[in-house]
Amino acid sequence: MSTLFKKAKARVGVMTVGHEPYWAQFPGLKEELEGYGREFEEMLRKHDVEVVSAGFVDGVDKSFAASSYLKSQDVDFLFCFLSTYVTSSTAATPILNLSEMAIFVTDLELINLVSDRTARAAQIFLGALPILLLYPFL
Repeated sequence: MSTLFKKAKARVGVMTVGHEPYWAQFPGLKEELEGYGREFEEMLRKHDVEVVSAGFVDGVDKSFAASSYLKSQDVDFLFCFLSTYVTSSTAATPILNLSEMAIFVTDLELINLVSDRTARAAQIFLGALPILLLYPFL
């Protein structure tokens, strides 16, 4: 085997995004969604990539900070994991600030099957939409 080429791991940025106003409404929801984000990062690590986590983002200021951090880490591409409903300003900030790289936005697809926002948030909190829904994206 040639020594000219070394196998390099992709540097994958991950940002889990949530909606801060929910935390007062649903005690424990933030922690549950943060856990889903960590599980998603572990799924990626199993695919032999270097995961650079920007952590849990639930506001515009945190979104700007996370996208700046990921840019400084020179990631190859970004997964923006939408753990629940988020405002466009929170979710779009990394997409606009990191537009020179490929960005994959993943979410829990079945959320859209429930029409009422409160029911959707409660459904996530109760674990009715498991992280397994993300596997098709890998």
